[in-house]
Amino acid sequence: MDDEDDRLAIYLLVDAQNKVLAGNMENWPEDIEYSGGWLHFDIESRRQEEGVEVLARDSTIKGGYRVLVGYSLRGPSRTEKVMLDVVSASFILAFFVTGLSGTVFSGVIRAGLPRSTRSAPRSSAEILTLKCR
Repeated sequence: MDDEDDRLAIYLLVDAQNKVLAGNMENWPEDIEYSGGWLHFDIESRRQEEGVEVLARDSTIKGGYRVLVGYSLRGPSRTEKVMLDVVSASFILAFFVTGLSGTVFSGVIRAGLPRSTRSAPRSSAEILTLKCR
């Protein structure tokens, strides 16, 4: 892999003889685990001893060419951070949508009520006064 492991994109194009034509990996990965259409494997890194964890997809193109496209997870801390960011953003979005819809809904209800019910009478004398009118 290139010196810059900080980049998340992983891509590779090889011909029918597995000769690398383009990409930021030196060869097609070995010891691949398949799960739900995704490939999961580790690649060597020039910066880290333990390597880099990768999640990718592969495809075969006419003529025997194979392409691999994915991203590095850069260890559990990177994965955990991404998951926490997604969950946090979901909660914030849900909070704002709930607040906005509550405001709009209460305005619609108030607009649909007759004027006399918008302000409730405070005493029985006010009730009698309203009925006598």
